[in-house]
Amino acid sequence: MSAKRKSTCDSKTPKTCLPTRNSTRRRPPPPAPLPPAEPDSPHWLVDDGRWINMPENMRQLAARILNPAYRRFVLDARDELERSVGMTLVHLMWLELSGQVELGKTITDRQSVEAILHNPEELIERHLRLTASKCQTAELLLKLRMVDGLLRQSSFSAPDNHPALASPEEGISLPRDTQFPSPSPFTQSTGEY
Repeated sequence: MSAKRKSTCDSKTPKTCLPTRNSTRRRPPPPAPLPPAEPDSPHWLVDDGRWINMPENMRQLAARILNPAYRRFVLDARDELERSVGMTLVHLMWLELSGQVELGKTITDRQSVEAILHNPEELIERHLRLTASKCQTAELLLKLRMVDGLLRQSSFSAPDNHPALASPEEGISLPRDTQFPSPSPFTQSTGEY
């Protein structure tokens, strides 16, 4: 045994002799476990590292925004498609909120602020892409609900004793005020993109 280490050896059993370290460094205590997710909050939220590292006041604020959205767009959804789109919307909202918290933390670091000031376009573009995705998802969810509402109206569906609205030979006629989206430049047959 070296002189630097103390030993807790029993002279009768040298095989079980283990050296002990005199260490002054202490490991920080492990973080307290977070409570399990509430039944009306996203299940992935409490396991996310950004959620765990977020200050408590910001967690409460995010929960006040995300939990009602999760309840409305996912748990109260009418069908699987609406539930899936709702989950995407809630997740995009979470990414936006956590990005705002990260930006707030970054601004307090002088080196990070200098990096942002030299290249703000990347940060702005990322935020705009996220916001655009969120808006597109919300628009899709709104359209799904509008179509579902139209299909549920009694004036839209034909009664049982009414002949079919259109036969396959006649085609389907749409109201004159029906607006179609403008064609995409990628679907035109000009050969140019």
